[in-house]
Amino acid sequence: MKNNRFTAATSALVLIDHQFGTMQLVKTLDLERVKRHTLALARAARILGMPVVLTSSMEEYMQGPLLRNSQLLSRRPSRTA
Repeated sequence: MKNNRFTAATSALVLIDHQFGTMQLVKTLDLERVKRHTLALARAARILGMPVVLTSSMEEYMQGPLLRNSQLLSRRPSRTA
């Protein structure tokens, strides 16, 4: 049987809707803790050479823009849609 484990070469980190308004809806954890954990995941992905995919939706409405004060956006996205 073939070993089908995840590797950095075959994986990506997907961060969904890490936007200002959306983050205000998180009630089970402190917002700063969520930001720290997210940054830790993004740093680990960068160290491993994994692509990081950021999604956002309805930025002009309640969800607002992506959290820009983080190191997640330290480089310009290579692609946008």
